[in-house]
Amino acid sequence: NLFLGDYFENFTNVEGLSNVVVTSIIEDEDDIFWIATYGGGLSKFQNGEFETLSLSGEVLDDKVFSLNKDSKGRIWVGMRNGLGYLENGEFYVFNERDFPYRKVRHVYEDADGTYWISTYDEGMIRYDGDTFTQITIENGLADDTILSSVRGDDGSIWMATYGGVSRYYEGEVENFTIQEGLPNNAVMMVKKDNDGKIWASTFGGIAWFDGLKFQSITPEDGLPSKVCYFIKQGANGAFWIGTNVGVVKFNADKYFSEIPSDRDQAFQIITKEQGLVSNEMNLGA
Repeated sequence: NLFLGDYFENFTNVEGLSNVVVTSIIEDEDDIFWIATYGGGLSKFQNGEFETLSLSGEVLDDKVFSLNKDSKGRIWVGMRNGLGYLENGEFYVFNERDFPYRKVRHVYEDADGTYWISTYDEGMIRYDGDTFTQITIENGLADDTILSSVRGDDGSIWMATYGGVSRYYEGEVENFTIQEGLPNNAVMMVKKDNDGKIWASTFGGIAWFDGLKFQSITPEDGLPSKVCYFIKQGANGAFWIGTNVGVVKFNADKYFSEIPSDRDQAFQIITKEQGLVSNEMNLGA
């Protein structure tokens, strides 16, 4: 889907998309859109046309989980069977000897230039440009399945795991679960908002960190669905939440307003009736 403010323009394999299971979308330095698919590799969208980049000849398969851009303009490609990146039109893949980890779900570059590579079942992989270092439950993480990460204003790394949120700081780990305010321990994404606040999307709703614990927002508070795959914030401050019933536009200012009529307008649901291809979202898309 391409949201044009008042309506959606939809693209499927009929228009040239390599696969309809879209997992991630990103724009590169040349204003080219790259679309990751699970089973069709990458689709390149430029000048209104799609071009397919099959990865099966260069890596193990075309199942791509995530696309993330770093400070050098490189696009990191997290795949079911490894890790690579796009740079200057070329695709580079880490060999299995250097990077033996599979199912890469997210790549995040922090302010220090360190890369944090989230994997399914193999924990967090820290990459300093030379060495990969694995961090797992043996080091204190809540779970070894990690779906995303983000750096807090204090330099700590927050991780979305299947066992809650893990906060990693100077080698020490602090975990947050339902007992610390999360609506569910299956955390799909962590994000830092424009004010530096940490948010989490989970299979029980969303939550924000108040400095001591998480505060939850669930269907009981007006959220249209408890299944929240992702949460992202636009430049205008509005949050976008991907759910299993559509995309939710969330106005946090209205939600936290003391005026009841404002709070009632905090959530706006966008569904197939407004032009979405499907009401079921994916984690990164």
